[in-house]
Amino acid sequence: MSTDYRRGRRRAARLPSWRLVRYADDFVVLVDGTRQDTEALHEEFARVLARTSGTSTPSSPTGLSGR
Repeated sequence: MSTDYRRGRRRAARLPSWRLVRYADDFVVLVDGTRQDTEALHEEFARVLARTSGTSTPSSPTGLSGR
């Protein structure tokens, strides 16, 4: 999600949204959605990272939770 406007529209439509926060050499993905949304985003990020930078995400993330 690139803007607050887009994020607000997705929330109003009850669609999941996410925000990427980078910290040092790590990052956190904050998801406003269900656990299933969170797991789907984890899989999508893993594919993108593998394709673009040759890195991977842990098979079991340190923390994964949803409402």
